[in-house]
Amino acid sequence: MQIVRLLNADCKKSKHTPLLWIHLAVPLIGAAAMVCYDSFSKSTYSVSSVGGYLQLLAIVFPLLIGVICALCIEQESQAGKFQVLLTSSKPKFLAFISKFIFLVLLGLGAALLAVFCYAGGISAVLHKNLFPWSFYLTATLVLIGSFLFCYIFHLFLSLRFGKGASMGVGIAELLLAAIFNTDLGDRIWVAFPCTWGVRFVTTWTNFVSKSALQADKYMMATQTAAELHTGILICIVATVLSIIFASVWFYRWEGQKSED
Repeated sequence: MQIVRLLNADCKKSKHTPLLWIHLAVPLIGAAAMVCYDSFSKSTYSVSSVGGYLQLLAIVFPLLIGVICALCIEQESQAGKFQVLLTSSKPKFLAFISKFIFLVLLGLGAALLAVFCYAGGISAVLHKNLFPWSFYLTATLVLIGSFLFCYIFHLFLSLRFGKGASMGVGIAELLLAAIFNTDLGDRIWVAFPCTWGVRFVTTWTNFVSKSALQADKYMMATQTAAELHTGILICIVATVLSIIFASVWFYRWEGQKSED
């Protein structure tokens, strides 16, 4: 199957780049730092500690995506001005889809590493386990699913405008995700893809940590069910449309960036 061949090629091309090391080192360092913080913190380890860690991951993720996509596309640019990328598949857009899937899989692996190393570290050091392992798996999948649009968006930015645009937008998205995680983002967060992850994972954490009745009260107090459903619907539709749009655009693209 052609997509498998392309994924295998992307994997081989990344062996001598920082991509794999970034996806390995960043989650390990982040998880270790948070375990140490919770271990020596004067405040009691609680549900809010887990929720805070997941929120931090969701806030930082857009910046990491911007950097990763920029590095990945820069590698292709240096390899003959995208000629390898543009001629490696028929139809041409399969190369773009392969790059997208490859980066999402790397992101999924990094997210799993960050979440489960944190949970395992807390369990080993503090001998506490506030949530079942299935909670952490679902939280990771929610996190990655929320950022599929961002992967497509940053791949497009990197290809069309260069690595500076992708990294710059990633910084702006990090700031927006942090700001819109407060009351300032209520009702308008659904229109900003960089905030989907932090909002969805926060809702998931609160829902699991409370009884069904308490969860319903929480949602009615801070985030209506209609708002949440709207966010999920927009996330799904925008992600699907972005994949279609980016594939059509890449099919017509000839390898020129705005800076060329």
